[in-house]
Amino acid sequence: MFNDQSYLNSLTFIAIYAIVWAFVFYKHWKLCMGSLSSGGFILLTYFLYAVSSFFLYQGHADEFGSMHILQFVYLFALLYIGLKPVLEYDKAKVKQIIPPPEIVLKTFSIIYVLCTLLYLPSAISNIQEGLIRLLLDSSGGEELYNERLDSGHQGDGAISNLLSIFYNIFSDCAVLVYFYYLTIPKGKKFLISILTMSILSSIFISLATGNRTMVTLVALSLIASYLLFKDLYSQKVKKTVRVIGFSLAVLVAFLFLILTISRFGDLNEGGFDSMLYYIGQANLYFNKYAFDLGGVRYGDRTINLFKDLAGFDVPSGIFDTRDKYSYMATDDSIFTTYIGDFVLDFGPWLTPILVIIFTFFILEQTKTNNGNIHFYKLIPIHYVMNVCVKGGMYLFCYPFLQNLQIIAYIFFFVACISFSNKNKVS
Repeated sequence: MFNDQSYLNSLTFIAIYAIVWAFVFYKHWKLCMGSLSSGGFILLTYFLYAVSSFFLYQGHADEFGSMHILQFVYLFALLYIGLKPVLEYDKAKVKQIIPPPEIVLKTFSIIYVLCTLLYLPSAISNIQEGLIRLLLDSSGGEELYNERLDSGHQGDGAISNLLSIFYNIFSDCAVLVYFYYLTIPKGKKFLISILTMSILSSIFISLATGNRTMVTLVALSLIASYLLFKDLYSQKVKKTVRVIGFSLAVLVAFLFLILTISRFGDLNEGGFDSMLYYIGQANLYFNKYAFDLGGVRYGDRTINLFKDLAGFDVPSGIFDTRDKYSYMATDDSIFTTYIGDFVLDFGPWLTPILVIIFTFFILEQTKTNNGNIHFYKLIPIHYVMNVCVKGGMYLFCYPFLQNLQIIAYIFFFVACISFSNKNKVS
């Protein structure tokens, strides 16, 4: 317990944290001529998460304890630095993307489309079964969620066959290719249609398995990815995307609401509080635990696969990791932002160094020239965008075997550079 003054100070610190994000968002929005960019959207989400934290704290102050301004300064600084490559891309006002090598994009698209066509039949069957249970059974959402936990699909990255390996590890790269194709839709209608079905299936599979987190992360990634190319779409494409996007948002929001009520009860009882807790907890838990962890995980979550490949003895997944580091103050059963995840793995001193070095490296690799940029430079920007947009209220989005998605980004990047023509942007 803590006194009233401590409570008021904590609310003041959270309010200041939210106001700073609002100010940074407004400045960036003005810089982008009053239009919402990919980086601007992420800044807006950071502000909304901070506002949610403010209201959440009022009802759960005893759980989170006293807030401290230093932790918020630390979190703000690293979140902002981590987002810098996307913000710089926004400021560049890109008008032209120099196409990637045709052989790379065609090969990738053909293989991914084939995987999608082979994967969709079973996916559609699972979606139908899950959504029927969700809509017709008042406890269907909770049952689907528990079944997913029991079957081991809590995010350890279990992969059953070669088809799903490629489909899953290149899914974020496919989203990048999809929105790039929308800037040059002529002759790409079949590929765009298949990729659309692939993206939609990932959303509805998550709903059909009671996975609210994955639904949220995919939705955030799609919005930010669309905005990455916002100045390059034709008016026809913009209108079509807005109509389809709005319709899809309404449908997904409806199903998401049913899932939330099914798992947590009526909105007036536990549902609304659950949603507020879901959105606002990361900032508060980071403040509570970041500088008092009782140890570090030595990268066993964020670079688990890389350590395994290097010959280190690492836990096999989420639950093994939690058991191994059960002596620490917290784990990944709660949200602490992706910065919090790295602090848990590397500590509060090493994490800023890693974030700053990585950010400078990406900035060097993604420079534009008079509004022109090579497609391959969008690959690391898209990776950073996903880490930031998904990690603002969650955790690092590529842990354990999902490290394979990092390898996929690197492979795609190297392939595009290797086959690139000589007309490079200096």
